[in-house]
Amino acid sequence: MATRCFPFPCYLNGYTEVVELDIDGKNHTIKGTGNYSLCSEYERDLLNLYAKCSIPPCSIDGIYQPNVTGDFYAMSGFFYTAQFFKINSETNKTSAKQFLEHGKDFCSKTWEEVVEKYHIDKDLLKVYCLTSTYIYNLLTAGFHFDAENTNIYFTSQIQGTTLNWALGGLIAEASLLPK
Repeated sequence: MATRCFPFPCYLNGYTEVVELDIDGKNHTIKGTGNYSLCSEYERDLLNLYAKCSIPPCSIDGIYQPNVTGDFYAMSGFFYTAQFFKINSETNKTSAKQFLEHGKDFCSKTWEEVVEKYHIDKDLLKVYCLTSTYIYNLLTAGFHFDAENTNIYFTSQIQGTTLNWALGGLIAEASLLPK
């Protein structure tokens, strides 16, 4: 039996889930409220975007973040969220603003509406309000991409090669090698 109910703005209104919290070992109910703005505020707080900035421009937790240049490829969870909103592409750039627009629209729907409309795994469906706000916040406030004019491709592959974090790490490390 659940002991407390916690409203959560990053899940859709009408969604509920009972979880056991490590802090007290008891079951509690998480109840979605579907509030894009409040979800975004929570995420910005968790990313600590308001931390003291010693060397501007700063990013997450007040850490220096140089200006972004060149093309970027977002994969994994970023790709799956973009795919859900049908804004992913190996050849077309996607703007952060698209996550803002799609996210606000999706977060405003009820759980019952999206379950009826989308016939996908409910464990995936429940996170798209949360991930759309997170991607927007991370790209714009965290990494300082322009919301409308970005150079990011959200894809799972490039020219038939599957992207994953290990390949991304290898490419990043290789770019540091002397030429």
